[in-house]
Amino acid sequence: MTATTNGNGARCTVDGCHAGVHGRGYCRVHYDEARYLEASGQSPEAVGAARREQAIDAALRLGGVPTRAWGVRLDDPAWPTTGEDWRKAWIDRRERLLAEYARPPIRPGWRPWAWWLYEAGRAQHLVSLSEALARNRGPDPIDERADAWDEWHIEPLVFLASRGDLREDELEELAAKAEEARRRVGTGAECIGSGGVDRSDRRRVKAWEAVTAAIDKRNLGGAT
Repeated sequence: MTATTNGNGARCTVDGCHAGVHGRGYCRVHYDEARYLEASGQSPEAVGAARREQAIDAALRLGGVPTRAWGVRLDDPAWPTTGEDWRKAWIDRRERLLAEYARPPIRPGWRPWAWWLYEAGRAQHLVSLSEALARNRGPDPIDERADAWDEWHIEPLVFLASRGDLREDELEELAAKAEEARRRVGTGAECIGSGGVDRSDRRRVKAWEAVTAAIDKRNLGGAT
């Protein structure tokens, strides 16, 4: 049992917290939080609302969030519960969250989880990386697993390129990384990791070639 200041096993009075009392009916964490709120003049309601908004943002970015870790109450009427609630939450926050993903360092192809769900109608990756690697068991498993790893990374970029959804800064980043990598491929400086499966330099070159091919196809009216 957690030690308490009064020795009688009392528990923190905050709903859902089972830690022992430190002072004023609170565990050490909630006691310190209460003192901070008093000193800063913030109300518990304002802090709770801020945490809820942060948790909603995190869920839209990542596809899930441990609500208890954020101090979110699921009976909070402002917490989204239905699919339509979450869609509206995405619409309300869309521009701000997308702007975050456009800040340096540029990671071409990265979008919030909610963008993939509500605007692309699919997940960023159609299968998990482990599933992609497990599908290849031919006569040369290292090469095949390397190809599968490349495909897993490149396929979302091709999807975005075919829709015209890659920003100019993303295209510039892909082109610059490919040009830099191209100079190393086939030399002792080539970047290869994970037992020969993660051939990052070759993948950068392949990614740029696949993206430009998708853009050319779209420009010719061949994209579906």
